[in-house]
Amino acid sequence: VASVTAVIAALTGMKTFVLDEFQTFGTNKVFMGPHWPDEGRFANASWRVIRFMPEHFNGWETECTSVAALTRIREMGGTVRFGERLIDGARITGIEPDWHKIENRFVSLGRPFSTTDQQKAEQVCIISTQLRDDLKLDRDCTGQSILINDRRFIVVGLIEPNPESAMGMRDSAAEAEIFIPFSTAWRM
Repeated sequence: VASVTAVIAALTGMKTFVLDEFQTFGTNKVFMGPHWPDEGRFANASWRVIRFMPEHFNGWETECTSVAALTRIREMGGTVRFGERLIDGARITGIEPDWHKIENRFVSLGRPFSTTDQQKAEQVCIISTQLRDDLKLDRDCTGQSILINDRRFIVVGLIEPNPESAMGMRDSAAEAEIFIPFSTAWRM
């Protein structure tokens, strides 16, 4: 009886652990990307023809009322420089304000992007503490400027670190993170 009880308790605990881990990934998230067909007239089309355009998502808030939050994302690589310090091959991500709710990661120092930042495609950024330390910026680096792909950006905030899951699913390449407004990333 004790053995059966112990096994059931262990399995119940393991089930709870695994479900909690999947919850941290976001069990209610949907990622959308364009599909490159294997045949037909778009089989050999350029990525410029296949890609989503920002206007494809206009009006989703009113048309899809069951969607609680939506963010378009634009990822790109590049160089980041502050003074003599240079990080080559940096991962730069263009995001919209709802990204913080979706990823459950918020600005710990400074401010998130404003509506004006998005509408005017301002050259502002939110960075991780790892990037701040790699570039040897001040502890409170808000207001300092860095160069992203030779364009001057003002640091407006620091993002919370990406939590490491117990399954070890942390993306170590993303520790030195740079976020810019989606509209700015799209124009770049």
